[in-house]
Amino acid sequence: MRFKASVVVAILTGAIMLLGYFLPGIFFASVRDVMLRSGMIIGTVALLLGVGNLLQVHLRKIREQRPGHLYSIFMVISLFSVFAVVVLFGPAHPYSVWVVSEIQRPLEIGLMGLLAVVLLLAGVRLLFRRQALGTLVFFLTAFLVLLGTAPLPFISLPFLEGLRNWIAQVPAVAGARGIILGVALGATATGLRVLLGFDQPYER
Repeated sequence: MRFKASVVVAILTGAIMLLGYFLPGIFFASVRDVMLRSGMIIGTVALLLGVGNLLQVHLRKIREQRPGHLYSIFMVISLFSVFAVVVLFGPAHPYSVWVVSEIQRPLEIGLMGLLAVVLLLAGVRLLFRRQALGTLVFFLTAFLVLLGTAPLPFISLPFLEGLRNWIAQVPAVAGARGIILGVALGATATGLRVLLGFDQPYER
C-alpha cells in the first residue's frame, strides 16, 4: 500500500501530539507546544482571510448597488470603526470595552430574546401540525421557561422562577452533557480515522 506524503505528515503530526499529552518528557511536550502555536497562527491567518473575503463581498455589493447595499455600508463602517478603536487604544481600553458592553452585548441579548420567541412560535406551529408527546413537551418547556424569565406586570409567581431554574439546571444540563459526550466521541473517532489514514480530508 502506497502512502502519500500528506498522509504520512498527518499521521506523524497526530502521533506526536498524542505522545506530547500522554508521555512524560520535555521533547514531545515542546514539539506539541510548537505545533499548537503554529495551529493558532494558521487559524488567525484563516480568520483574517475570512474577514477580507467578507469585506470584498460587501464592497462589491456596494459598488454594484445591489439590494441591501445600505446594510453593507453600515457593516463596512462598523468593521473599520471597531478595528480602528481596538488598534489605536488596545483591547483593554475603556473605549474598546464600551464597544463590547454598549453595542455588542445588547445586540446579543436582543438576538437571544428573538430566538426565545421564535422557538416558542415554532413550537406552536409544530403542535398544530403534529400532535405528539415530544412536541407537547417541547412547547410546554419553552413556554414555562419564557414565562419564568420574562417579568410579568402586577403578577408575582415565584414557583415559575424555581421551575425555570430546575429546568435549566437538571434536564438542560443533562442534555448538554449528553451532546458534549457525543461530540467528544465523534471527534475522537474522526481523529483516529484521520490518524490511521482512513479519512483524508486534507486531500479534498
